[in-house]
Amino acid sequence: MRKYNKNPFQVVLIVAFVLIFAGLGYRLLRRSHAVSGADVNGDGTVNIVDLSIMATNWGQTGKTFAQGDLTGDGTVNILDLSVLAANWG
Repeated sequence: MRKYNKNPFQVVLIVAFVLIFAGLGYRLLRRSHAVSGADVNGDGTVNIVDLSIMATNWGQTGKTFAQGDLTGDGTVNILDLSVLAANWG
């Protein structure tokens, strides 16, 4: 059986690398609003009102979260609808 010894510095470096990139990924997701839900009008509930706002801006570009762009890509489309459906109620 072969014994493998890791350099303690390498272990610290790998852990730091994982933590930094996990933190960056989380921050990017939070900024895209995909993690924070789909409450477009800010009333605390994802419901027909939010769907109505999204439908009003459907297929349009240059829109914001408050206009139904839940993924942050600037377009209200099926991706945004899937986020809304996942957070319904």
